[in-house]
Amino acid sequence: MGAVLILVVVVATILVRRSRRRSPDLHSGQTRSERLVRGERRRPLLLTVIDAVIALVVIGPTVLHVVPHSSATFSAAFGGALVGVALGAWRARLMLVGRVEGSWDVILRRSPLEYGLLVVLIVARSLEGAAVRAHASWALPVFAGLVSFALVESIARAAVIVARCQWGRRLPATYGLDPGVDGSTT
Repeated sequence: MGAVLILVVVVATILVRRSRRRSPDLHSGQTRSERLVRGERRRPLLLTVIDAVIALVVIGPTVLHVVPHSSATFSAAFGGALVGVALGAWRARLMLVGRVEGSWDVILRRSPLEYGLLVVLIVARSLEGAAVRAHASWALPVFAGLVSFALVESIARAAVIVARCQWGRRLPATYGLDPGVDGSTT
């Protein structure tokens, strides 16, 4: 699993660098994020898909290990997955500003919810061993619900963002550029 994560990080780094090189008119020392509205970032669409793949690689085996224990863990995992689909779709609608015309880059909006979900994921992952060994009847189902929620939320968010990029709002190629940088005079 470690080798897969390293490969994913390398691919993500290459994608960000390629996208950065294709960004026209970057001033010295200025990143694309500094030219966007506060809280927005420009990223290759493929990074959103890679995020879902990372969730599948990191959380997927845990879900497969925990869910088959009992009908209670299966029910909790199913409930977590349903909530994950709903929250993932909602988050995608909040996050996506649009796809940059002429590229596969998207403008995403950050939200405090991102960091809250990251905390849930970290806590759930760190409690895996304790939940599996716990003698309380509620520990394993709660854990199964949390990890399935985290997995499905990530996949649903990526799927909705990709779908909305196909048919949704297109932003001009100059979105986020400084005024006058595109060569036009005012």
